[in-house]
Amino acid sequence: MKVRYSQRRSNILEARRKSVAHLSELLESVFSDRVRSLKRELRDGGNLRKRISRMDVPDELPPELLTLKKAALVVGGNPPSNPPPENLPHDLDSWQKFRIALLIALNSGLAYALGLLADVENDWWTSRGYEQVDLEARATILAYQARVGRNLTLIADDTMLDVHKMVSDWYVSGRDFSSLLADLNKYFGSQRAQLIATQEVNNLNSQISLAFMTAHRTNQWAWDAMGEKPCESELEINGKYYMGCMELNGKIFRVGDPMPPFASHIGCQCLATPIKEAT
Repeated sequence: MKVRYSQRRSNILEARRKSVAHLSELLESVFSDRVRSLKRELRDGGNLRKRISRMDVPDELPPELLTLKKAALVVGGNPPSNPPPENLPHDLDSWQKFRIALLIALNSGLAYALGLLADVENDWWTSRGYEQVDLEARATILAYQARVGRNLTLIADDTMLDVHKMVSDWYVSGRDFSSLLADLNKYFGSQRAQLIATQEVNNLNSQISLAFMTAHRTNQWAWDAMGEKPCESELEINGKYYMGCMELNGKIFRVGDPMPPFASHIGCQCLATPIKEAT
């Protein structure tokens, strides 16, 4: 008996919900550890504003970068040029440890998500007479990063640079130290963990759908806004402009065209639905 399109949608939504909840929990744990240690590091050594003012930086730096450089020296950390190792050597600084721990959490949570989402796709496709497809987690996770052009390591690097900027802005603002500590929470809180988890799980979901359509030689898919309240902000796909996911809903695209959520907006819940039936 064929699994209906509507049932596939419901099953994907449930698999996404479980996956996002699981990944969010993993990310929150890493965030919690980092923000605690970061606040401790900022408190150590006395008055932070005085520490920054005494920092020695190159005179040739433009004025707008001087304070940012000082903040970076106080907070520490530099984005590594190469992927990190999968263990935690004792000589790594706190940002490098955060970067590795976050990457481990992301890969673990996404591997769990792949299992759930691939099961949904296999149920739908095999009910239509197609063979089961087995996806390897690491290869699939790497494939979606390559497709969207953004490596998972950039999440930690962006966090570090945002913290540098936050400390720099705080230094010139004259605000008290407690306000800086409070501001850090938005980069390491549950809301950000949820947003990251949603985006990455949905990116992975798109890659899984693409893998199944490619394996089964499906040429087209439909944009499905999933019955939510789709956005109406202007989006451009393949040189054509649409009034957001609202207008994109039901539009037919070819395999290889940009897919949601990468083709739309952060937090997009839309789905690529294959439109080829078994022959």
